[in-house]
Amino acid sequence: MRYLAAESLVSIGNSEPEVITAFLSLLQDDDPYMRYLAAESLVSIGNSEPEVITAFLSLLQDDDPDMRYLAADSLGRIGKTEPEVIVLTKKWLEEHQDREYVGVGIDLLCDLVDSK
Repeated sequence: MRYLAAESLVSIGNSEPEVITAFLSLLQDDDPYMRYLAAESLVSIGNSEPEVITAFLSLLQDDDPDMRYLAADSLGRIGKTEPEVIVLTKKWLEEHQDREYVGVGIDLLCDLVDSK
């Protein structure tokens, strides 16, 4: 039922703050498909608010490699239209340069810069 509700909200283009907040919370759901659907929904709706970008940046450190990839892919798709993603990704890299997941951020930044 949650899947259908999420898909319905995206199909009607609902980007009300409550919907965005709900999708952001679903990025932390135990169900991997729900997390995927939440990320896809945020990108599909076209929301690039700072809290959305920050949520995806934080997921670059997720224990699940699929989630790290999904976060990088989502940021890359948002970053194609929002130059602020490059700035925030660069800042994230500077703050996390000694972390084991920094490679995901570097790959993302390279993709964003190469696409400009």
